[in-house]
Parts: sequence; C-alpha cells; structure tokens
Amino acid sequence: MDEFRFSLWPIEELHAVGILWRRLEQGSETSFFVSWSWIGTWLKCLPKNIRPMLLRVTRGEETVAAAIVVKREENRRGLLKVRQAVLNGTGEPELDCIAIEHNGFVGASRQSLWPALLRWFAQGGADTDELLLPGVNEEAMVAVPPGVKLLHKGRMVPGLACALTGLSPQNQLSRNSRQQLNRSFRACAALGNLQIEQALSVDVAQQFFSQLKALHIPSWSRRQQPNAFRYPYFETFHRALIDSGVSSGAVRLLRVSAGATILGYLYDFQHAGRVYAYQSGFDDAYRRLRPGYVSHSLAMKYSHKNGATTYDFLGGDNRLKRTFANREYTLVWHCFGRHTLPLWLEAMGEKSVRSILRR
Repeated sequence: MDEFRFSLWPIEELHAVGILWRRLEQGSETSFFVSWSWIGTWLKCLPKNIRPMLLRVTRGEETVAAAIVVKREENRRGLLKVRQAVLNGTGEPELDCIAIEHNGFVGASRQSLWPALLRWFAQGGADTDELLLPGVNEEAMVAVPPGVKLLHKGRMVPGLACALTGLSPQNQLSRNSRQQLNRSFRACAALGNLQIEQALSVDVAQQFFSQLKALHIPSWSRRQQPNAFRYPYFETFHRALIDSGVSSGAVRLLRVSAGATILGYLYDFQHAGRVYAYQSGFDDAYRRLRPGYVSHSLAMKYSHKNGATTYDFLGGDNRLKRTFANREYTLVWHCFGRHTLPLWLEAMGEKSVRSILRR
C-alpha cells in the first residue's frame, strides 16, 4: 500500500492554491519551473477554456506535495478519442511553447513520489488513458509498475550546466577554448569597455525583453530555425512573469555591451542558488565576435559573485553549452498508458496496418 495518496481538486481560488504551494516550497528541492513564480503565472495566463486541477498528495492528514494536472482529449486518426492527463502542462503546442523543464512536484521528495504516482494512474486515479510527463529529469523515473506501459519517450534531450567556482569561467575551459574566448573578449573590448547590466526595475526589464526579441527573431530566422516567439502565448506568459518576478529576484534580464555597442541580452531565472539560462538575443552583425560566448562568460562570473552555485544552460545541445558545461543530465518527455479500451483499439489498429504493409 502506497504511503502517499493522490487526489484531484478543481481550482476555484488561485490565491488559496498559492498559499498551499508556497508553504510546500519551503525547504523542498524544487526547480524554478515548479516554483509558484512559474506555476502561479502560468495558471493566471492560461486561456479560460483550459481547466487545470490541483493534484494534491497527502500522507495521513497532511498535504506533503502538489502539482497541476490538465485533462484533455486527443483525437487519433479522426475517430478514436484518447483521454490524457498532463503534469504541469496542457498538451497543446501553442501553450506548452514556454517549455517547462526540471518538471515535477512541489514539496516532498520527487524521487519517492514517481512510483506512487504511476501506481495511482495505473489504478485509474486520474480517470484517463494516458499520462504525459513533460520535461522530467530522467533519473527521477523508475521501473514502470504493472498496469501501466511506457508508450513512448517523446523526446530525450541532453541538459548541460556548470558548477560555479571561484575561478573565472575562462580558467575552467580547455586550452583551445580559453584561447578562442580570450580572442573574442579582446575583439569585443576593441569596440569599447565591456559591461554587463541587470535590469533592476520592471519597466527596464520589459524594455530589455523587447530588445531581446528584436535580436532573437532575425538571428533564428537567418539559421532557418523556429524562434521562441512563434506562438503569441510565449510572450504573453513571459511579460507576466517579468512583471511578477523581477522585484523578487526570481527573474533576471541582462544586457551586455561594449562601449556604445549592444552585443546582446540574456533572460534568466534564479532559484535556490541556481541560475537558469532560459533565453537570449544577440546582434547578428557582430556574430564573428561570438557575443554569445562573451555574454554567458560574463553572466556566469556575475552570477557567482551574487551567490549562485550553478549555471544551468537547460535542455538542448550546442557548442557554446559544451564549451562551458561541466555537468550533464537528461530531460525526457514521457507518455504512459493504461490498459484501457481506447488504447487497446489503437494498438490493434496499428497492428493491422503493420500486417497489411508486410504483405
């Protein structure tokens, strides 16, 4: 018998959920993405047609952990309806574009909650066919219990981070990377004195975010890659997050410049000694100077000076992250299924198609 009990409750008063959530945050090892700064803003910004529910975890009479669940129906091949429950997400790409990572529960140890959650789901606790767990750290996952099946890992994404020390970022690099970074610093410094500035008011932070957007979109378009602002909800959510998070220090906007030349902007989160390097925008006109390397190097030094112990580049792999990182983890997007009629019919249909194709 599980030590934990799970129950779903409609969210009627957001203020009451916030009080519970902040109490559970105290002393718990949650990521910024499971803090009330993120979750509370997300709940406020969701469209009215989305009806999130509070997943309450109790032990005895005490609430020890919580998460948010959104239920939805997905039409498969226009005929079959599969009921889904999404943990701290909606399952809708245009809303989940904000890309939650380090996902999980607020409160009691997340590691011990996962097997209990899967057993509860397998026993029909969520009254759905599938359970979607987006952006979960892979090591948090456990063996799948009877009655539930891991249908697929939608994505497996490497995450990279750097443990900050008293050494400058350059001194932690390989000899070749250090030489290249020093050349970039000299080239940028030739334009003027290098500076990193933090927006200390909401108004200035919003201006920095606008300027980040103006640099981010052309840069990603040049590389023929989808930009972070492609869905309107992305900006709606982050404007609200900046409004609520700058004064508490949870949200940080940085501008990096060389004299009068602005090289770029960084949009970060700060939580429990960890800086999450979430988004950026750099001036493509100076891309040969590698402003991203210079900016992140300055931001890491600035973060350590202000008490951070880890600089997390989050999910995704590229040369810049690999250059600075000395820690690696894996994020997964899991989809679990129960032995229900809709999923059985879907499996039979797929089996029939494969049989026909083999003929």
